[in-house]
Amino acid sequence: MACALLCLLAQLVPLAARGDDKPGHTGDKAPDSIVLPGQRVHGKRPVGKAAELDGGQAVDVVRGKDLRERHAELAEALAQLPGVQVLRMGGIGSPALLSVRGSSGDQVAIMLGDAVLDLADGAPLDLADVPLLGIERVEVYRGLAPLQVGTQPLGGTVRLTLRQGAGNGAQATAALGSYGTHQAEVGVGHSFGSWDGFAGLRLLESAGNFAYRSSGGTAFVGSDDRQQNRINNDLHRLGGVLSAQGHWSDRAHWSLRWLGSGLEQGAPGAAVFPALHTRFAQNRQVLVGTATFDDLDARGSQLLLTTHAVGRWSEVTDTLGELGFPWHASQQMTGGGAAAQLRLPVVNDEAATLTGLGRLSGVATQVQGLDLIANQQRPASQRRAAQGSLGALGRLGDWQATASTGGELAQQTVADSRQYASSYSQSRDNNRAAWHAALALRWQPQPQWLVDVAARRGLRLPNLQEMFGNSAAVIGNPALQNEQATSLELGTLGKTRAGPIGLTGEVRGHATWANNLIQLMGLGPHQAIYQNVGEARLVGGEASMSGDWRELRVDVRHTTLVSRDTSGRIGYDGKALPLRPRTRWGGTARWQATDGNWRPSLWFSLDWQAGSFVDAANLVVVPARTVAAAGVRVATSNPSVFIDLRVDNLANSAIYDLIGYPLAGRTVWLQLGWRGGGDAP
Repeated sequence: MACALLCLLAQLVPLAARGDDKPGHTGDKAPDSIVLPGQRVHGKRPVGKAAELDGGQAVDVVRGKDLRERHAELAEALAQLPGVQVLRMGGIGSPALLSVRGSSGDQVAIMLGDAVLDLADGAPLDLADVPLLGIERVEVYRGLAPLQVGTQPLGGTVRLTLRQGAGNGAQATAALGSYGTHQAEVGVGHSFGSWDGFAGLRLLESAGNFAYRSSGGTAFVGSDDRQQNRINNDLHRLGGVLSAQGHWSDRAHWSLRWLGSGLEQGAPGAAVFPALHTRFAQNRQVLVGTATFDDLDARGSQLLLTTHAVGRWSEVTDTLGELGFPWHASQQMTGGGAAAQLRLPVVNDEAATLTGLGRLSGVATQVQGLDLIANQQRPASQRRAAQGSLGALGRLGDWQATASTGGELAQQTVADSRQYASSYSQSRDNNRAAWHAALALRWQPQPQWLVDVAARRGLRLPNLQEMFGNSAAVIGNPALQNEQATSLELGTLGKTRAGPIGLTGEVRGHATWANNLIQLMGLGPHQAIYQNVGEARLVGGEASMSGDWRELRVDVRHTTLVSRDTSGRIGYDGKALPLRPRTRWGGTARWQATDGNWRPSLWFSLDWQAGSFVDAANLVVVPARTVAAAGVRVATSNPSVFIDLRVDNLANSAIYDLIGYPLAGRTVWLQLGWRGGGDAP
């Protein structure tokens, strides 16, 4: 599955994204102040959904409570955000990779709490790895990265905050779905004096044998179309989360986070070339520790220390050669890093504020493959990198500014990119450097609305996956050059209320110029190699509107992305970049009431997505699709139990993912849940 995903994501020409700046606020503080870690900043609170980090204004926040009430998976919820799309391979629980404003998964930075995870092996975070019971909130920055990231990823930034164990309580859910799907989750939170914790576990299994309409490989000939079942699409997932935090003193705090997942499934291949026997397995473990020291001096400076460790093991079995040549191979990745971040308030009074932030980090990663048929260990490839950045957040009157700059130095050793590709099998050592710079301005003359503008320049170093390959159908290329991008953005955000009706709206435009983009180029029907393919231009817009009236809430969103290959290559210049739909519309409506002990709710969602091209030459088209879903929930507060019934793809439409994988038809999902004590579900 990993190789199939990478080969088909191959077409995902990386882009670059943009952003702006939005500090967060907490609790029920006064409406004219926001609280940043380690200090209080006086001024107007930004309208819209607040984020906790100092960074882009183009940010959406999804609460864990809302996730558990209206969604079956994290990927499904994030796919409904403007400017965001998810690429996946089938039904519930299948691998799901996030794309922000047309980026690849490698171009999206991932934070687990306060730690930036270095997944330099090139295996993007699978959203299906994250159990819903363990999520407190998810922040998606669609452009300018927060200062705490220390760099400017070409796509966006996703921050996962795991649940804390406030109070003592337990939760459990059990669910049944179409196509032999069943799931169970359990979570327990407890307080132990000076510290508390939360632990959660999820089991998900599915046969995945849904029916779909096959074109027989002839897109323009209908006589050979037929209905058939998806074969070799079964899936077995086991995942868990652990979150613990406490304090040594009033000024010293610590936290520990663990996210683990195991996956074993069939690798069914694309609809045109199905694989009936190929299997894929993966195990990934992430551990993050932090220590925070507040009020280090009279100015209220703060020191944050983070460390993380990541391990991933994967195995692909294709002894019949359904995805190319017969092979049985595994790959192991181990890595980790540490970072120190200092926040120093320079000016802090009623008229103006200025806060500086400095960050230093170091990471190391190793990838090694094993040919299990020949029992031959391949040489290990390694990457070591150091990063430093400086940032500042200031306010003067109605204006606020965020600025950052920094760089990264990396030493990479590619020991073996692919044994049978002689021109790329040489061992290579190289030193690489990257730098970034960003500036964002916000003008907020009234508490109800603001205007912001941002510009940034970012670079991305090739990761080990791109330079090393995946021990299977993807061939690495040690000669890859750094990706570069320049982005601009302009947006406005506002809210108003007239009696019982409240409205919040956002309109945003962005443009990106990128070069040396890294793309997988096909060497045959089942093999591909990474190459730099030239330049691209992406121009887009995002608009969203949310309204509430009594128990009813309605959200409408729109995304436009116009992408062009500007490399000058014959046959490709002027073409649309693959896997990037030009237009997308979506909306959700939710009604919830409280009647004594009962809390009934109804919801409906509709998503329309324009067609897109699978290939860079714009010859293969994925057609437009419309997907509707609806659900009902009945919950009680004493005792705290609930029952959910949801139906996805109401019209039973024949739809395909952007990479050509068929998606499930009408799917019914029934879930029962219980909560005893503790915080809200």
